[in-house]
Amino acid sequence: MNQIESWSMVVRGVDCTAPGRVLRTRLFSVLDARIPNITVITAPTGFGKTTLLRGWALQLPADAPVQWINLAEEPVSLTSFWETVAVDDAETTIIIDGYENVGRLGPVVDRSILERAAANSLTKFIISTCSSTTLTEPRHRMHGRVAVLHHTDLAFTIDDIRLLVATHLPTAPASVAGSIYRETAGFPLAVSGMVLALASLEKIPADHSTQWRSLVAEDLTHQFSNPGMLKFVQVTSVAPYFDSALAKKLSKIGDVAAFIDELELKGFGRWNPYATNRPVFAYVESIRTIFATEFKQAHPKQFLRANSVTAKWFRGNSDYEDALTFAVHGKNYELATEIITTLFITSPESYMSDQLANLLRTIPLKALRNNPILAFSLGLAYSNNPLMAESANALLEAASDSLLKPSLGENSRNRFMVHTMRAVALRQIGRYQEAAEVAQTALFNAGLMSAEERDSLHGYLVLALRHLGFCLFQAGLVEESVPVINAAVAAAAAQPSINYSLSFAAGIHAFMGSNAATQQALEMTDPTGWPLDHDASYLNVLGTAGKAMWLIDQSDYEAAEQLLARSEHFCARTEFWPFTTAAMMQARLALGHGRREAQRLDALLSPAERSLGAQNSGIGKNLGTAAMHNMLAILWLSAGQPRKAAAVLNEYPHGHHHVAPARMLLHLLTGNATAAVSEYSVAVAAQGNTPRTRAALHILGAVASLRLESPANALKLLRKAFIVFQATGVNTHLMLIPAEDRAPLLELAESSGDWEIVQMLSAKIPATLSNMHLPAELSPREKVVLAQLVHHSSIDEIAGALFVSNNTVKTQLRSIYKKLRAGSRAEAIAKALELDLLN
Repeated sequence: MNQIESWSMVVRGVDCTAPGRVLRTRLFSVLDARIPNITVITAPTGFGKTTLLRGWALQLPADAPVQWINLAEEPVSLTSFWETVAVDDAETTIIIDGYENVGRLGPVVDRSILERAAANSLTKFIISTCSSTTLTEPRHRMHGRVAVLHHTDLAFTIDDIRLLVATHLPTAPASVAGSIYRETAGFPLAVSGMVLALASLEKIPADHSTQWRSLVAEDLTHQFSNPGMLKFVQVTSVAPYFDSALAKKLSKIGDVAAFIDELELKGFGRWNPYATNRPVFAYVESIRTIFATEFKQAHPKQFLRANSVTAKWFRGNSDYEDALTFAVHGKNYELATEIITTLFITSPESYMSDQLANLLRTIPLKALRNNPILAFSLGLAYSNNPLMAESANALLEAASDSLLKPSLGENSRNRFMVHTMRAVALRQIGRYQEAAEVAQTALFNAGLMSAEERDSLHGYLVLALRHLGFCLFQAGLVEESVPVINAAVAAAAAQPSINYSLSFAAGIHAFMGSNAATQQALEMTDPTGWPLDHDASYLNVLGTAGKAMWLIDQSDYEAAEQLLARSEHFCARTEFWPFTTAAMMQARLALGHGRREAQRLDALLSPAERSLGAQNSGIGKNLGTAAMHNMLAILWLSAGQPRKAAAVLNEYPHGHHHVAPARMLLHLLTGNATAAVSEYSVAVAAQGNTPRTRAALHILGAVASLRLESPANALKLLRKAFIVFQATGVNTHLMLIPAEDRAPLLELAESSGDWEIVQMLSAKIPATLSNMHLPAELSPREKVVLAQLVHHSSIDEIAGALFVSNNTVKTQLRSIYKKLRAGSRAEAIAKALELDLLN
């Protein structure tokens, strides 16, 4: 029960100068201060928070208006809290001890205390807690609202320890205080225990960590009335805390109540809230460390067993992160595999945790090879860190092969889970087509699951569907991916999971060109539903790319560019990078920055940058990379660099539908409409076209047909482009029309009386591309002379540098000027730079 007590009652009979105690008067000035009128003492159990407050209270006048509140249980409401903390006198000092028990009401009570303290500057609040509170946030200290005493302030100083040593070890060497401080870091209870242990000996042992810790453990052991207590303390110190059930399993003792009562009585620890009507006993941390270290060294096999038992207890209490930690520490990797699988089911985004990566990296490589789900988990955690890309690939490669063997038992649910993990592993290491095939197998098993099996997967099912849909999308199975992503949205229950799924949906629909579906996904996303900062993380990269593409289709190019620029810090090192990059290229093309953007991307994709782990995650034989390369080639064409555009497209076969728009443009801008038509014929019939690629193919097919004097076919293709435009709202295809072809197409539409097409072609879309008149190819020797032209201004100098006659140089320069259509040295160099002939 929460109690209001006068401070005199609280400190009555308390001897603050008892053995091992120090008043720490150096801190009294903080407690005395009326400005700020909130002081928070925050530190774990054993730092003497209550002892400090009692020592301070003892030196107050007897009639000082002080209330001491022992907050022993969680208040049911803010009102009930203030009924407990009754402020009768405006100048009252209110001490709230055990503030950690405010529980779930913490943030609400924190705000209320801040408000009351601001309203009445004469009331002083002193709060003692061993858990976190928003009152200690830096902003409150910066504004002078709150003073904070941390555990570092409460820790005994060298001077405090010297005082203890002088009192209890008057003949000890001067160095003893420093040794005690080093061993205990000033932790008050450990300091007191060590000083009292040393005081009981005739001779102080040599200054050595192991001996000193053993000394404290031995001294503390002498305080036990039961000879079996040492074994009990050792084995239970493995867990950070325990209830009676865990204590029984660890110690193999039937009745542990008497043991725990004695430990509490002697100050080894105390009961703390854990769950409703379910307290746990926690040792003072320094005591726990001492006995756990002793136990690990003296009984290594029993120590491993205790870790496994603790892991199972945490798993039974649905605390899977701690369960995994103890399973790994116990080297029980089979149990760790079961736990991490459950962790992914209950907390699907936990694979992004640095804590998880730090834990799993302690597992030996041999154990990872024998436990592929653990290897997969570590590889996935590493995949978000470009510095660990090589290690991630090795782990995921091993996991993708090992997961072929049954590891979780043979049923549809477990097969679904394992196939999902394998599909994601294959995608992460760049085996996109295999990933899609395994994803289809996983989805087949999903269809075989019973309703109970599906329900048992909780959030993992939603996470799995998102990633399986993305595996299909990246492999070019666009139509197949959409129902899977939509199913993920429909299955999501919690708002964070809904947001994650909508992010995938927005990205995929946007790149397909389904604007209505993209807008719906963006509107359904709750900005307040993201976990902390997850809207600006890996989990929202596809959503960011999707929103940018949607803005581009609304012709709001500046907003799209700004959104992507703001998001670059979290988009750049993810497997979704090609999608955000393609969107940025599209926006900057429209804004007239095509050349600069092409140069930026060219540098990022260079072998040197890629070897340094540059922003190239997700690059491979997949849809995202093809979309990015398509846009990069178009940027080079907008910059008048057809050779560079052709180099980007060379790795793709004729008619590859996701780069066909760029290749058709290359043919059109260099005067080969027939080749453009050939490209169109193959690409438009390919499986996996999207509304966006179809609109681009149709509009460029119309351009080619009109150039080949086939207006009827051009009009038919314009109509097809309009149907896509009308149905989806995409308009990026209009940006691809070469400047010289806009008027002829518009004239054709007007002459046919098709005013819907006229309206489409009249949209205010930037003209970014123009026909190019390519020079004839320079001979190898002409290229050498051209390079010398940059460095030498006279024929004599060039001839001397090349060891040829002046006439030879003159002949070659005439040929170079003719091919480049240049009338001077400066113009020839400018043309050479524009056409990239000097590299």
